Amino acid sequence: MRKLSTAGKWFLRLFLLLSSFIIIMGFIFLYRPQYFIDDIELIIKNMLPNSTGGELNIGNINGNFVTGFKVSDFNYTKDSTIVFSAKEIYIDPDLSRIAFGTIALSELIVKSSYYNYEKFMAGKVKAREKPGFSFFNIEITSLIIDNGLIVVMDEMYNLNGELWVDINDGIELKIKSLQIDSPLFHDILLLPSGNILINNNELAFTKITSNSSWLSGEANGKINIKDLHKSSGRVQIEKLSLSTIDSLWINIYNLEAEIDNSNSILSGYLKCDADFLNRNFTDIFISGIINKNLIEFDKASLIVDRQHISSTGLINILEKSWEVKTNIYEFELTKNTLISGEVNLNSDFNLGHFNGNLLLINSLIDSVEISSISGQFGYNNGILSSESISVESNGQFGNLKIDSFSDINNFNIYGKVNINDF
Repeated sequence: MRKLSTAGKWFLRLFLLLSSFIIIMGFIFLYRPQYFIDDIELIIKNMLPNSTGGELNIGNINGNFVTGFKVSDFNYTKDSTIVFSAKEIYIDPDLSRIAFGTIALSELIVKSSYYNYEKFMAGKVKAREKPGFSFFNIEITSLIIDNGLIVVMDEMYNLNGELWVDINDGIELKIKSLQIDSPLFHDILLLPSGNILINNNELAFTKITSNSSWLSGEANGKINIKDLHKSSGRVQIEKLSLSTIDSLWINIYNLEAEIDNSNSILSGYLKCDADFLNRNFTDIFISGIINKNLIEFDKASLIVDRQHISSTGLINILEKSWEVKTNIYEFELTKNTLISGEVNLNSDFNLGHFNGNLLLINSLIDSVEISSISGQFGYNNGILSSESISVESNGQFGNLKIDSFSDINNFNIYGKVNINDF
């Protein structure tokens, strides 16, 4: 029994010695990983798939698994063009989950970064290849973006905020708080919550909410990146303020829009109220289809200053133009002025400037009955003008030129009207 007891003590001491050695080495690895890893930068490069191509450069790496790692002057280039760069990246590994075989980060802070989406995607996926994200499986509890610049379709967006990220077969993002600034926006876009899932060719988003000064509402839907005609979604906006090219403001309220797809043709509707050029537009309703590059409105109606107008029209996305055909009946422009007939408008994507032609019949102009008014006109920043407007009625006919007309108290109209019977 005494010999067994001595052997047991020897094995116990050996076990304690090995355990102590493992614990000490573990602490050294956690606090001084450079003693075990000669080239961390090379390991990071080897983790990236060959399909990414390009060249990765890292200025310096400091830290450990307990206090985290700091990576400085990180940049990734393709064809001598910077695709992604960051002045500093802080990485805090989640040791409790790594111990059970899961690659996880408690915190990832990216400071002063730049990312060019088009440059990254160029040549990345061939037409017959199926994109995926299985090469890099990781969960990030807190991704903090500090002054991040993203370039998409030659437009710049500056990001600041915090996200939860899970990269597996796809990329899943949960917005904790996000601020987006861009020259395209009137003010900073604030997104306090929402979920985004990028999987293969589809981008799905749910409960993306905004409480910005110029945009407040929620969006849900999915976008097929490869074929937009397979997309669908629903948007509800309480308030939206937009500035046109000519710095004219349009305010949109209680907007509701929905898009669905059938046989690669998108159909949907939009309804809202709006203020534009000191006029109130209520009960706006538009329904139609999106076929290739054309948006066709089969039904559009609205109420302007308590008067109803119905229209049809289309928008050419590639040519950046639109046209509208409007039918009006006894529309009151001013007191004792009622017009009826057809008005056609067309323009580029500029709400403050458009051209048109009109054919008014049986109208009342300043208490004078006119059988027909026809001609072409232009509208620019609240001022209407025309080279020639023909006027015909019983006992009178003539031709007028509108040099400028902004309202009943500000106009310059001249021409000749022959009166046979008045």
